[in-house]
Amino acid sequence: METDSPSPVAIFDTGTDDLSAQAFVFYYSERLKVTEVAERELAPLAGLPNFRTIGEAPVTLEDGTETYQILYAFGTGREERRGGMAFAVENTRAFVLHVVGPRIVYENNLTGIERLLNSIKVEEQKPFGIPREESLVLALDTGPITLDPAIAQESQSIQYISQIFGGLVTLDDELNVVPDLATWELSDDGLTYTFTIDSAATFHDGSSVEAGDVVFSWERAADPELESPTVRTYLGDIVGVDEILAGTADSISGLKVVDRHTLKVTIDSPKSYFLSKLTHTVASVVERDNVEAGRGSWWLDPVGTGPFEVGEWIPDVAMHFQRHTGYHREPAGAPNIIFRFHDGVPLRMLEDGEIDAATINAAEFDLLEAEESPLLDDVISRPLLSVHYIGFNTAMAPFDDVNVRRAFLLALDRKAIVEETLAGVGVLAQGFLPPDLPGYDADIDKIQFAPVAAVAALESSTYGSADALPEITFTAPGIGPALVQMIAMWREHLGVSVRVDIVAARSYYYELSERVQGLYEYGWIADYPDPHNFLDVLFFSEADNNVGGFNNAAVDNLLAQARIETDVEERFRLYRSAERILVDNGAGIPLWFGQARVLAKTYVEGFTIGAQGNLDLSKVSLSDR
Repeated sequence: METDSPSPVAIFDTGTDDLSAQAFVFYYSERLKVTEVAERELAPLAGLPNFRTIGEAPVTLEDGTETYQILYAFGTGREERRGGMAFAVENTRAFVLHVVGPRIVYENNLTGIERLLNSIKVEEQKPFGIPREESLVLALDTGPITLDPAIAQESQSIQYISQIFGGLVTLDDELNVVPDLATWELSDDGLTYTFTIDSAATFHDGSSVEAGDVVFSWERAADPELESPTVRTYLGDIVGVDEILAGTADSISGLKVVDRHTLKVTIDSPKSYFLSKLTHTVASVVERDNVEAGRGSWWLDPVGTGPFEVGEWIPDVAMHFQRHTGYHREPAGAPNIIFRFHDGVPLRMLEDGEIDAATINAAEFDLLEAEESPLLDDVISRPLLSVHYIGFNTAMAPFDDVNVRRAFLLALDRKAIVEETLAGVGVLAQGFLPPDLPGYDADIDKIQFAPVAAVAALESSTYGSADALPEITFTAPGIGPALVQMIAMWREHLGVSVRVDIVAARSYYYELSERVQGLYEYGWIADYPDPHNFLDVLFFSEADNNVGGFNNAAVDNLLAQARIETDVEERFRLYRSAERILVDNGAGIPLWFGQARVLAKTYVEGFTIGAQGNLDLSKVSLSDR
């Protein structure tokens, strides 16, 4: 991200309130000469009254650093002010020192100002003081929104949480459920799981993980005062969770501590996917002392059981993970991981050696191809178990009418949208189940782009025409090319106008349920590899994640049967039938199945993307650079 006017990285005490001295770091998408940087950064000042440049020249400092310095003035008489700027460049980074104040104050402090402007020194970056050779440096995103595993509901936060915390079970590379903190046995009736916790498992502070810690963690997550958005979905099968959520109980009756390292968990009916649900972060084990001592902000300094501990964290800037030396499984390969939160252009930062790996989007990949960059050989791609779709608020007009929903579906040239805006980072979706998911329906009918049929569907609705529709609002985390195309297509083919309601991307999934009015953008990635995690979790009438309130008795019946069906193929048949009804009834507009691309230097070993889009950073190590 190019930063044209960032906040200062440092503000210097000049000893007088009249004189301001600040340091800035700018990132550019291209490499500029120091004179070009000076010209760009001086340009906004040119509009000041009576602005003039007094002097400018290249200056080589004693340590050999090449800088460019400018002295300027603006205003007249008593209002005249003087300013000095010093610039230095390293690759795509520009460093700027800026001092400005009333002329008389500036000139009385000239010696100190000159010393400051000559103090720029370009050194190798050491985030948190850690040498580059001792850390894996990543640019993945803008950082976590929360590190509370019971609150997080979007993949960005979960990426970090999964490195810090662990649960009783986890998923391996093939998405099989395997032990994390515990092994298990299942009773003959399929209702009771007996977990035996690994006696070697410890929290980051060295204290032992015990059965009581699991009970505390899950009862905390189910506490109605916490308002966890995920606990009902992933722990709701456990007997007693509904009661604690309803406020009629203060403990989960389906949990029984047998001894320090043994826990019995009873669920309401046999469900083949139950263990998979326990891999979600809401089932993570947190430390009571850490939570209670930190109160509502405890997760800013969390104590978990995972392969990494949080070292230092500057929100929106950078975060440091250090290896948990007492980890009960295989220790992490990298002693330190530094996350830099999009303070530059990842491709350029990789080329310049500032970072070791980064996620890349379609535009960045196109740039690599256009430049015929050797980094193309280092790109790692992976289809994801994810779907991106447009949802309808079916509880409100006009999308309470199935014909209106079908009209909006048929009026979209989805193939053009995917091909033109994703540049191959995604596959056109015909339903809601991704191709690599067990139970995927390869024979589902293809959704057609049919503008004539779309108009006919609208005319068949209770509204009869576009003119009779109420105002239509599209809730989205931003206005991207795909959204622009869709709005244009609805205007062209249906004659409808759509108003956009923007919700900040970082809080989008936390606010969506309260904000959605008509249409909304939605992305879902598997928490466990089962059709239940898509169709039931997103479209069952009483599901917490059914944002649009879709309600269809036939779908509910099929999903309820599939939950307890023990025959695998029959379960999949039930899900396929439900999916076809969802598409036919316009539960949403499937757009694309996702794909992730990351770019890692060749010396980064074990850096892979999981089918859920997650990175298991514990398996990453660094060879000689």
